[in-house]
Amino acid sequence: MRTLSLVVVLTLWTLLTAGAPMLPSAPSGPTAPPPPVGPSDTPEPPSPPDDPGDDPTTTPRPTYSAWPTRTPTVTPTPLASLTPTPTETPTPTVTPILTFLRVQVFVDSNKDGYFNPGEGAQGLWVTAQSGSWSAGALTQDGEVFFTTPGLLTVSGKITVQIPYLHLAEQVSPPRNPGETAVLAVRLEPPKYPAFLP
Repeated sequence: MRTLSLVVVLTLWTLLTAGAPMLPSAPSGPTAPPPPVGPSDTPEPPSPPDDPGDDPTTTPRPTYSAWPTRTPTVTPTPLASLTPTPTETPTPTVTPILTFLRVQVFVDSNKDGYFNPGEGAQGLWVTAQSGSWSAGALTQDGEVFFTTPGLLTVSGKITVQIPYLHLAEQVSPPRNPGETAVLAVRLEPPKYPAFLP
């Protein structure tokens, strides 16, 4: 048994010493310096690495960009055309100046030159006209009244006509509101014969 144990130990020792390299022994004397480097022994600088772009076999990698953001398109809405409304200028209210005209047609029976009750001529057509204004009426008890717009008559004359008598007279219109212009037409009393045949 002891002999077998020694055989195993020797076998293991043989295997271990056969696979391990033998280390050189260090020299016992001083180490010699390295030989000097001559001109021909200058080491060349390392060459720069090749440009990857020059390599025809290099396939460039595709560049991926972020997904583009979609901008919404805004369609402008046309504004309705605004037509300015013209400002209306208020028309001043003109109050007409009211005046009056009285025409008297009478037969002066007592020959005093004035219109007296009972002397008026009945039913005569009388007209009055001034500019674009005109009016007409029949006499009652020898008189007729007209309302005249002063704005039309203030700058001119009022023409009074009595067609039956073939008479035409001009009257100056009143100058102040509410005034009355008077035209008196005196007729001579008829002459009757003193005796009838």
